[in-house]
Amino acid sequence: MPTNFRVHAAGAFAGLIMAGCLMMAVGVGADSRTIVEESTGTKFDEMTRSDGRAYRCLGVGVRKLAFVTVYALAFCVDAAHADTAVSDYVKKHHAGLRGKPLAEALQKDSRFFETLAQTKHSRLVILKMQRNVSQNQLRSTLRRSLSSLVPEAKLDELDAAITKGAKKGQVVTISAAGPKLTVNVAGEVNVVDDADVARNLF
Repeated sequence: MPTNFRVHAAGAFAGLIMAGCLMMAVGVGADSRTIVEESTGTKFDEMTRSDGRAYRCLGVGVRKLAFVTVYALAFCVDAAHADTAVSDYVKKHHAGLRGKPLAEALQKDSRFFETLAQTKHSRLVILKMQRNVSQNQLRSTLRRSLSSLVPEAKLDELDAAITKGAKKGQVVTISAAGPKLTVNVAGEVNVVDDADVARNLF
C-alpha cells in the first residue's frame, strides 16, 4: 500500500449512506436476510448483534478515495426501535408514499439518515474493508468526521481506542450505546466513555 495513501472523511457516517440502498428500510426489493452495497457487491446481514444488542441495518454506502473504494459500510439502529424510527419519519415527511417511490424519495432526502444518526437509541456502523488501511489512516478517517464537532482532547480519546489498522476483508464495527462508543477493529475492542464522541460520530 502506498505510504502517501490518505482516507478523507467528508462528514459523519450518516452522510456516506444517503445514496445507499434503502429498500430494507421500506420493505421493497431486498432479500429478507441481507442488504447489499451494489457498487462492491458487499453483503450485510439485515439483523445483526453487537455487544449483546440486536440491530437492524437500514442503509449501506461506501467510502471512496478518488476512484478507490476503501470500505463498504452499513448503518444500523437498535432493532427494537428501527421500524418506529423509520415510520415516524415517513409519516412526517413522506406521507402517502409507499414501496419504490418511497425508497427513491428517501434516497434524495438528506435529512433521513441525519435524523436516524441523531436518535437516542443505540446505533452501529459496520465497515467491511475493501483494501488495507493502517492504524493512522483509520484514525484520520474518524478525526475528520468529528473535527468540527468535539474538542481536540476528545479526539485524542478516540485515537487511543484505535490500536491497529485493518486489512482487506476484515471488519471494523463502531457502536454507540448511551455515552459509550465501542470500537472493534478486527476483533480488538476498546471503549470510549464520552457522550459527546458517541453522539457526534454518527
